[in-house]
Parts: sequence; C-alpha cells; structure tokens
Amino acid sequence: MSSKMKTIIIYTAMGVAITLIVFSVFVGINEKEKSHKVGKADNKLFVDNNSPENDYEYKSKKEEIRRENNLEPIDAAEKGEPLDGSYEGFKNIEPQKKDESEFPPNYESKYGKEDVEESKRRAMEFVKVFYNFNGKYPLDYVEKSKSYMTEKLYSHWKENPESGTMSEMYRKFIDAEIYEPFGTPENTNEIVWIIKINGEVFDYEKEESELITDVYSLLLERINGKWMVADILINAPY
Repeated sequence: MSSKMKTIIIYTAMGVAITLIVFSVFVGINEKEKSHKVGKADNKLFVDNNSPENDYEYKSKKEEIRRENNLEPIDAAEKGEPLDGSYEGFKNIEPQKKDESEFPPNYESKYGKEDVEESKRRAMEFVKVFYNFNGKYPLDYVEKSKSYMTEKLYSHWKENPESGTMSEMYRKFIDAEIYEPFGTPENTNEIVWIIKINGEVFDYEKEESELITDVYSLLLERINGKWMVADILINAPY
C-alpha cells in the first residue's frame, strides 16, 4: 500500500470519528432539552372537573410551580382578575344610563299627539284599501285609495299599476301593525310610518292560497292641513 493511500485512509477515519463525536454531542443536547420540557410539562396542573379537588394541595402545587419558574406571586385583586375562581371583593358593574339627548326625538314630542294619531290613522286606512288587489281589474285598488294619495303618487300608480300572475292573481288584507321608525324627517310637514301587513294571495282560479307578510314604508305629507300618502316603498330595508 502506498504512503499516499495510507494518508487518505487515516484522514477518512479521523473525519468519521469527528462526525460521530459531533453527532453524539448534538443528540445529548437534544435529549437534555426534551428532558427539560418534560419536566416542565409535569409541573402543569391537570384538574379533573368531574372529581373534587383538595384545595390545599392545589394551591401548594401552584406555588411550587411559581418558585421553580422564578415567578412572583400575583395579587389578583390588583390585576383585576379573580384568584382560583374566587370573585370575593369584586363589585358588580352598575349599568350606565344612556343620555336621552343622544336619541332622536319621538314623534309625539316633535309633531304633537294630534298629528301623530291622525297621520297613523290615515296610513292604516290607506293600506287596508290599497293592499287589496284584483289582477282582473288592476286599477281598482288605485282608484279606491285615490283620496289618501297625493296627485303625484296617484298619477304614478295609475300609469304603473301592479299586474297579476297565474299564481298571484288576488291579494287580500288580513291585519297590520304600525311602527314608528328610528329617527324622524327634518321637515315637520312630513312623517314616515312602517306598516307590517299580513295578507293572503290566491291563484287565478282561487283554488290555492298562501299567507304572506309585506312591509310598507309610507311617507305622508301634510297638504292643506291633511295627511296624504306621498310615497310608498314595499319590502325595502328601513
């Protein structure tokens, strides 16, 4: 064997030996870290909520963990958190009253009781007539409710009446609830009412019917001292 070959073998053996030493050191450090983590995991508290717990042992274990991890005891009262589930010494939070001036005025304070009642009455009377629909005579409901509408609104519905379909040819009013919306128009000669209407629709032959609910948003205007329906939104968000 030549001296050159011997030199290569020696260096190779040395390299393998160094690699093995480095690997063993790395494995040793890894095992030490795992052992340290396991030790910390062993210190965690596992509470079985389905069985009674010895309060003294529980608190002693917590203190032991704090000391091992160099943690200072926490004064729960100062931190605003209850200690070990105890809520002693904590005051109930008193509900705060909302400043009523932040809310918009209600209808009665803005319009007066008489106008509120009169406009509400007119709105309800209008939907009881306007809601009923006969697809065979599509202008019938428009003409019958003409006395409640402004001239502009009447002209609009006369030119654009509702049309019936085979499945919804007739509509009948059953009952309704009226609501004051949140907020009021700036103009005291205008008022808005929200009306939820329960009705029934029938097919062309009146053999099948279905109960339905619609929401009408009505804008009323005071014209010559009388509240008239000036605009209608049907099933629109409000």
